Amino acid sequence: GFAVDIASDSAGSVLVLGWAPGSGTDFATIKYSMDGKKLWSKQYDGPGKGDGGLDDFPSDFVVKGDGSVIVVGSAAAADELRDIVTLKYDTDGQRTLLLVARGTTNLPSFGHALAVDNEGNTYVAGSAVRPDRRVVLIVQYHPDGTKGWVREVGKPRTSYFASATQVDRNSNVLVCGSTLTSGAPAAVFMLLKIDRNGVLVWQTTHGDPTQGDSFANALALDEAGNAYVTGASYREQNGFDWTTAKFDSSGKLVWSASEHGGDGDEALALQVDAGGSVYVTGSTGMRDRSSAYHTVRYDADGARLWAASFG
Repeated sequence: GFAVDIASDSAGSVLVLGWAPGSGTDFATIKYSMDGKKLWSKQYDGPGKGDGGLDDFPSDFVVKGDGSVIVVGSAAAADELRDIVTLKYDTDGQRTLLLVARGTTNLPSFGHALAVDNEGNTYVAGSAVRPDRRVVLIVQYHPDGTKGWVREVGKPRTSYFASATQVDRNSNVLVCGSTLTSGAPAAVFMLLKIDRNGVLVWQTTHGDPTQGDSFANALALDEAGNAYVTGASYREQNGFDWTTAKFDSSGKLVWSASEHGGDGDEALALQVDAGGSVYVTGSTGMRDRSSAYHTVRYDADGARLWAASFG
């Protein structure tokens, strides 16, 4: 098995999401009490079986205030393609929803991230395959599981890859990831904003494709609606470095900062505090070719305040 995420509920219980052996690999969601006792464990096996079973991979989950859990990932379908699958479990581990989505071209679709707004609506972000490219696929579900709206975002000759999503206090949905345009030398950061009705407000990119690929891995929002994206960008002189960028609520780049440790640097997560400081963590290469945890703090203007490594 392999764990991909962890969260806690208001009672202090801990929930872990990952995949586990089953018919191929299955979604696995486990709940522990605050003293480490396993309360329940649930697996989900998609309908696609193939020879010996096909793999199902969870990507993200959210624990709601009532203790229920919403899980998203990609599962093998009966036609042996792939669907975006969203599951909901109540606080006792009983599955209350099973929701399946696929892009309009009826080709494989992949679920990558989800977020829940203040009204209890769930927004699932992923990608859908088209014959010549990929597009971002975003699905809104109401609290009872009925589908609200579905939005596909893309451009001709450009493939989109979604990695993270967040919802602001006005129920605008932001999705980050990367895009690769046919004929371009490399991929760049992608960030887009959808309003509460499913209308694309703006999309933007960041990075220098002449230097090499840029991949966005994580996204955070502040109370003013600014968006913060972090990941890795390739530079000829350094290899992969961390790149962290701040965008205002209209999609304009405010600042961008780089962090170089060694070979194979990659930022994986970030948080923003009430004062606007940004905390980024991930891995960095060391001179002896090993790797270490690395964490950086930036102030609200993007100035590096401190950095610390472990390992």
